[in-house]
Amino acid sequence: MGGNETRLNKIEGDRIRVFTVHQGMPNDNIQCAFQDSEGNLWFGTDGAGVLRYLGDRFVTFTGKDGMCSDLVMSITSDAQGDLWLGTYDNGLCRMDGMAMITTLDGLPNNTVWCGALNTDGTLWFGTSDGLAKVHNGVVLHPKGAVPLAGSRVLSLLPATDGRMWCGTRDGLALVGPADSVRLYASGPGGPGRSIRSIKRVRDELVLASDDGLYLLKDGSFRRLGVEDGLCDNTVFCLLVDKRDRVWAGTANGLSCSMANAFTRSVSQLISDELHRPVADR
Repeated sequence: MGGNETRLNKIEGDRIRVFTVHQGMPNDNIQCAFQDSEGNLWFGTDGAGVLRYLGDRFVTFTGKDGMCSDLVMSITSDAQGDLWLGTYDNGLCRMDGMAMITTLDGLPNNTVWCGALNTDGTLWFGTSDGLAKVHNGVVLHPKGAVPLAGSRVLSLLPATDGRMWCGTRDGLALVGPADSVRLYASGPGGPGRSIRSIKRVRDELVLASDDGLYLLKDGSFRRLGVEDGLCDNTVFCLLVDKRDRVWAGTANGLSCSMANAFTRSVSQLISDELHRPVADR
């Protein structure tokens, strides 16, 4: 894979703790993070398999433990709580090593960038060549062409009506259970390119792209960029906290939405949180 290192950081009280190979990490390159139903934290790496954080140390699972690849791009839980790993160029595998899905089984492409559990219990996965749906470990064959065939699907978010929001390299799509596709192309009046994360905040969708954040409400897009306080216009990931604040991981640091704008000062955010009444946290 290569590229810049994407290290793991943890906010602890009034400081930020950095985890690298010098603190026992097997690899500095973290590709994805996931919290399971029991609160366990899992991380997919670029070359060192999957890590499980135990609070004081990491446990590593690699190909030697039955994983289908050490290049893990996504982690998704199914309805039973089993974890599925999307890998770079080697398809899908279940964390227990008992199931593996590749193009030989109907997967559109063996590079899997993202996954999501839909409201009907079906797993959806975004690949380098469109969408795949998996139920009980079997790829469901589409009625027509593979939805979004030819598109790199980078992010997924279930809609409230059984449809799925899909972030692609070329914009945004809304795919229905019967594989109907509504496209929102990047460009004027639309979203940015390479939508790597999609989150919902109340009645808006928030999209992370190569050209800033885009908010979708009532069919209209609104852009937020460095002029609105973002650290950088290239946004890689999003998180929405319990106060509906949007945290944006960018190519140049971490930003957080505060009072309809973004702040680049994480130290100020930590200070504000520590001084906020416990009952309000």
